[in-house]
Amino acid sequence: MMKINNPILLSISIFLISAIWSNVVGQNIQAYDSTYKIDGKIYLASYEYYVNDGDTIYDGKFELSQQFENQEDIYEYLAVAGSFIENRADEDWKLTKGSFETTGDGYYKDYTYSYDVNGHEFMAIGKFLAGKKTGVWKLYDWEIRDSKIMDTTLIANINFEEDKAKGFFSLRIQNDILEGQLGEKELTQDVWAFYRVIEGDRILLKEWVFEGNTLSFMRLYRSDSVQEINIEFPYSAELSEEIIPLDDEFLEIIELKAKIFNEELLAKYQNEDKISELYFTLTDNFDLVDKTFSPITKTGIHPNIMTKLMSSPLNENEQQNLENIRKNNVNNQTKINKILSNPQLNISSISSIKLAQLKNVLQKINQHFILPTSDIITLYENQKLRFFNRDQLINHKIKLNSNSSINSVFKKDTLSNDYKFINDLSFLSNEKRSNLSKLSSLATVLEKEIEYLEENIQEYLSEVQQEEKLVELEEALLSKYEETKYLADSLITGEHDNFAGIDVADAIIDFVDAELAVYSNLPTPEDKIKAIEVLINCFIQTEDLIYTIHNAPESIYKINDAYTKEVFNPYTFTNMEEKAKPPIYKAFNRMLLPGIFQNMEKLNCNNMSAFQANFKILYEAMIKVLNEDNTNRMERKVKRAKTAEKAAEILNMELSF
Repeated sequence: MMKINNPILLSISIFLISAIWSNVVGQNIQAYDSTYKIDGKIYLASYEYYVNDGDTIYDGKFELSQQFENQEDIYEYLAVAGSFIENRADEDWKLTKGSFETTGDGYYKDYTYSYDVNGHEFMAIGKFLAGKKTGVWKLYDWEIRDSKIMDTTLIANINFEEDKAKGFFSLRIQNDILEGQLGEKELTQDVWAFYRVIEGDRILLKEWVFEGNTLSFMRLYRSDSVQEINIEFPYSAELSEEIIPLDDEFLEIIELKAKIFNEELLAKYQNEDKISELYFTLTDNFDLVDKTFSPITKTGIHPNIMTKLMSSPLNENEQQNLENIRKNNVNNQTKINKILSNPQLNISSISSIKLAQLKNVLQKINQHFILPTSDIITLYENQKLRFFNRDQLINHKIKLNSNSSINSVFKKDTLSNDYKFINDLSFLSNEKRSNLSKLSSLATVLEKEIEYLEENIQEYLSEVQQEEKLVELEEALLSKYEETKYLADSLITGEHDNFAGIDVADAIIDFVDAELAVYSNLPTPEDKIKAIEVLINCFIQTEDLIYTIHNAPESIYKINDAYTKEVFNPYTFTNMEEKAKPPIYKAFNRMLLPGIFQNMEKLNCNNMSAFQANFKILYEAMIKVLNEDNTNRMERKVKRAKTAEKAAEILNMELSF
């Protein structure tokens, strides 16, 4: 038996033994087996814990589950199993979630009546070490048919060391495979490869090659050929290296760099370009896991994957040029938009070839010079221009080689093929000037060119509008036209589009534009005078229709509330909502309501009143059929309806389509 002769050592030993004993007694591991609430949702949970200074400390096994049948009669479930050590996730963890619905007539087996099921199941398996991710985490997604796994739609593997993603990772979705490497600090490295499985063979289609954590080039494979797209560095004596997230912004930069190098080659291999798509699918599935794990484990498995890009700071001269470009381009954009949005120009250009030509020239200037310049300024404002070779970028967006390179944009259209800039473009031939300097001068020249075009347009418009009465009436028409389009654009929102399944505002605006085009093509002033008041009244009716559509969600939600009732869910011991007369409500939600909205694509001045009345008729009819006692036959028949017209006929609704 060992003896402790040193009195100080003896004191320390007694103290440590007392502390350990106190800690063990204080922990007093308890078990919990009841409901568990996360973000307002109720789960069944079983876990071990102890209380320390009033705080609940998870320590030991942890299990959580939820299962219920949703409104579509689909069974959904979720289960989490793992363990904690002093409030830190530890050892093996597993997440399983899925959904299925019964199929077939069922069968009797082992004293139980059972059904086969169809559905899918997602699973995540991995390990923590005292709160830190470690080892290989695996994700799976299966398609289930007749209670059997028929297809593995997703398999992912990613390795962690000391809570950081590092080493090999892979993802397979159907026949597409992404494999790659991560280095220290979760940085991209080595080669990321995209394969496609064809008749059992893995075919390499594309690679991202990282040199020193920086994407240097892409390899594109097809048959026996290999093409490369270089990701060029900015040209500068002050080149530096930056660490940035591998996210959408990085991919936008890389895609633009690839286009600058060889846009035609990149487009040719577009179908094989799945690396970014698969990468984001992988991160989306990490987010899916973290949505459940994070509230429980207070940590997540989504890695913070980073990469490197070479950058070149803007010098003082470049910044001055860019500021000048930005100021002039905003002014030019505003002026062009004002001219092109003039309804008188839009009306008259339909019948006047000269106005049509001038309008086309402005559109070409906007398309080939103003908008590409806006793209460059956006990169500047978002501080991304430092990642690009400025001369190469500008040359990709706008060819600034000579007068002919500028005027060539008009040659591609018969309306503008005779047009040439009236202002001096000789500065483009100066090879000593950078493209950024040339673009700054071009922005100034464009301002003068637009002013010249505006003067010509005003002159021709004055010639077209000769008759005073017609001018006055057209002003009223154009005012009503603008008001109608404004109301459609401001009062009809994405909420209405969700009900309709179409862009409702666009449909109405298209109708208004079409009616105005018909009017503008009338051959004589006399014909226009006869038609214009009818058209103004039609636009007034259109405004009434827009207000009716704007107010429609109020009635729709009333119908939804009227058909919604609360029932008790025995699976979760909670109340849940379900629909009264489901086939009728389904017909309303999926056919009748979209149908009356989609009438807007068939709108004309004659059917407008009937289409407007549909909204009131549908609301009143839905409330009426809800209050009817015996609608079983009607519900059975409406289940088989394939069109809104047929559903309306079965439900005795006098709707117009």
